[in-house]
Amino acid sequence: MKEHLKSIGLWGMLTMGACGPIAMSEEGSVALNSLIEQSETPEQRLRNTVFIGDWFIEQNDNYAAREYYDRAINEYTGVRTNKEYLELLLKVANLEKDKLAARTILTEAKMLVENDPKNELIYADVLEALVWTYDIQNKDVQTVTSLLESAIAIRKKYPFTADYSATLRVLAWTYETRGLSSQAEYYYNYALNSDLKYLGFGDIRTVLAMENLALFYMDFNELEKAKRILDQKYELHITTQPIDYYNLARTESMLGWVLLQMDRANEAEAIYLSALKNVNQSLTKSPEQLHYFSLSALFDLIYFYVTQNNFEKALEYYEQAQTVVAQTDGLGLKEYVGALGQSGMEELASSYAWAIHAQYNSIQRLHEYMNNRNNK
Repeated sequence: MKEHLKSIGLWGMLTMGACGPIAMSEEGSVALNSLIEQSETPEQRLRNTVFIGDWFIEQNDNYAAREYYDRAINEYTGVRTNKEYLELLLKVANLEKDKLAARTILTEAKMLVENDPKNELIYADVLEALVWTYDIQNKDVQTVTSLLESAIAIRKKYPFTADYSATLRVLAWTYETRGLSSQAEYYYNYALNSDLKYLGFGDIRTVLAMENLALFYMDFNELEKAKRILDQKYELHITTQPIDYYNLARTESMLGWVLLQMDRANEAEAIYLSALKNVNQSLTKSPEQLHYFSLSALFDLIYFYVTQNNFEKALEYYEQAQTVVAQTDGLGLKEYVGALGQSGMEELASSYAWAIHAQYNSIQRLHEYMNNRNNK
């Protein structure tokens, strides 16, 4: 496609930035329109118009992109089961903020391809996109489940792609939100096993899939199962080179949390301490050098020692956290946490979602301890 665009000057015009500041000015529009009009076939015209829209997407100008996408649809006179036309409908639906309007576009695409074997994977894309136009958790859950199951039935006939695992996980999530844990567990594991087999643990999508499965087990208080998946994840981190120290630290934080809930405090302490060293090393290359993303590991240790009523030990890590906060925000830790509140802490880039409420409450308990100690 790029070779054809180069031949008519469009590729060079876009990539050299000639239309950037003037693309939607009269001069820019005339230039682009002229180049589109040189297209020799309906398919070529569609392709060139969509390419301009795609370029505007890359520039984060969705409004201009939508104008070209709509133009491509309105001016297309070729066969509407053309794969590029169907993909265009998906792009437009993705930009549509109104769910019902998006569903109308996708329903058109669905009707065009539902009995077209050569476009079966596009049909799966359409079914998956339709899911997000419904009330996925409440009244439309049966419709959503049917759409996802139909998409999965198609994808399983073809070579593995990450889209297949993603759809399996969405289906698992719909079961999870309804409290159907056994069905959710089946599909989460199915997706993860596919990722491990085809993507490998070195792919961040697989790493996150393992973390999400552990979170699922933690949410349902299946602590032994959570520990089993985290032990597996830990071993894979240790044996995969180069070591991903940040995600290793996240894994250790989750393991510490699980072990603490299982009343295995000594093991939890050791792994929380290791998590701090690994998250430090993830950016500074030094196990001892703190940085902003060390905060959650420090908060974990505060939480741990507060649960053990070892407030003086908790204060050691409180002081370290205070140093990090002062360096990044110029505040004391008490003011910092107070300004954020519990909901604000959840938005921290460094936060560990499974522990943030307990971390917040333990810091508040430590503040009470400090106040009482100072008033004596």
